[in-house]
This record gives sequence, C-alpha cells and structure tokens, in this order.
Amino acid sequence: MSQPCLGLTEWLRPGNYERVELLVDKARTIHITNLRIDISWSDWYTSEGDGWYAWMLPRLAKHFELLPCFVRTPPSLGLAPKVSSPPRFPKAYADFLDVMIDRFGHLFQFLELWNRPGNVNEWDTRMDPDWSIFAEMVGGAAYWIHERGKKVVLPALWPTDASWFELMAQRGVLTFVDAVSMHGFPSTTEFRWRGWQKEAGDVRACLQELGVSSEVWITETGYSTWRGDEQSQVSALGDAAKAGDGAAKRRFDAAHRMSVVLNMAQIVATGAVLARIAA
Repeated sequence: MSQPCLGLTEWLRPGNYERVELLVDKARTIHITNLRIDISWSDWYTSEGDGWYAWMLPRLAKHFELLPCFVRTPPSLGLAPKVSSPPRFPKAYADFLDVMIDRFGHLFQFLELWNRPGNVNEWDTRMDPDWSIFAEMVGGAAYWIHERGKKVVLPALWPTDASWFELMAQRGVLTFVDAVSMHGFPSTTEFRWRGWQKEAGDVRACLQELGVSSEVWITETGYSTWRGDEQSQVSALGDAAKAGDGAAKRRFDAAHRMSVVLNMAQIVATGAVLARIAA
C-alpha cells in the first residue's frame, strides 16, 4: 500500500470548466496530490457527458492521483425516473464501468462503486429494502473490474452496520473489494460522533470477523462551514489524518468535501496542518 496521504473530494458538474481550473489551482496551493471526484452515470448519457469527461479527467489526472466515484442512475434506466433509483437491469452498471475503463482506465487504478448507499438521496432503499439489487449491481461490477485489472472501493454505511457487511459477504460482494471507504462528519447532529479511532475500528472489526482483508479508507469527511469556525475545520482535518495510526489504513485520508473557493487564511491554515502531519 502507498504511504498515507491527504486528498480532497469534489463533485463537478458538466460544463464547470472554470471550477475545475480553480480546483487545480487551490488544491495545488495546499499541496494536495489525491483527488476523489464523481463520475455520473446519468450525466454520461447527456449531450455534454462524453466531451466533459474526455476533457476533465485528463486535466485532473495531470496533477492528482484520482479516485473516481461512479454514481447516479440514469433516470431512464431506473425503477423510478430519478438518479437515486436502483436500475432495472443491475448489469447495466458494470457495462457502464467497462466503457469508462476502455476510455479512461489509464488515468486511475481504483474505482469507487457508489456514494453513501445508506442515504436515500443516493440509493433509494425503499425500492431495494433487502439490498438485493445493490448487491447484484455492485458485486457484478466489482467482479468485472477485477477482470479488467483494476481495483474496487466499496462505500460502507454510516453509522457502521455489521449486519450490512455480513449481507454483502453472503452475497459475494466483499470477495472482490480491495478497500472499504468510510464517511464521517464530526460536526453533524444526525449521529453521535465517537471519534475516528472508534468509527474506523468498528469497520475494521467487522471485516476481520468476516475474514476480509480489505483496507479501510476515509474518503469523505468535513466540518460544517456555516459557523465560520476555521480552526475547528482544520482540527477536524487533522483528527481524520491521525486515524491511520492503527485503526484505518489510509490512501485518501481526510478526502475533505469542501468548497475550492478558499480564502487565504484557510489555505495557509490547512497547509500548515498538512505540513505537520507529513513531518
């Protein structure tokens, strides 16, 4: 495994060319080398999709190691006409990823299969209450990604649900998973925050119980910006980075979902934390 590293998470919509250039500039200013981005299955089928990704992915890969996260069902392919819907034909997801590897596979090694599946706005479990469609879709895709010589990142639920890991293992999904990705947000009131050591430790314990040796990555974390509390934002970033000391192996540690429109104080403060962590 590579050395611990810090990265950014940024979702970019087709046509956001100026935002991509701003992201490159600001991320390089604070010495970011890893970037997690979304690739929208739904956007791929729009008139802008092909040209957008053909420009964006090489542009970003020139400066960053990429972790693409493949999300959003095309409404025309869903059980319901919305991007959070399970697809009518789960294999269509693997077919989409096969095309992405053909076109852009030289730009990345790992593929993350969906984002926050426990969030109804990302994966509507009301249409898949037993996770059967998700397991078939992701499991088939993971198998084929390995056949294509790439590696798989599976997003976990937050808070951690041991029974969900057991279900994914029973359905063969974990067989082809190289890393399990975690999300966590210390400032949220949605769930009680127990600290990264405990959160990551629970995921590792679930995997070990199942005999699974997948790495554990933190791929999205952050601290609410509405308070204007920049010091707490920086502290949260540092805490996530330290989670690799035993409980979680890291690749995109503290892939911090944040606006790229940073002011100079944030850039300087975040850069100082990265320097201390790297030291």
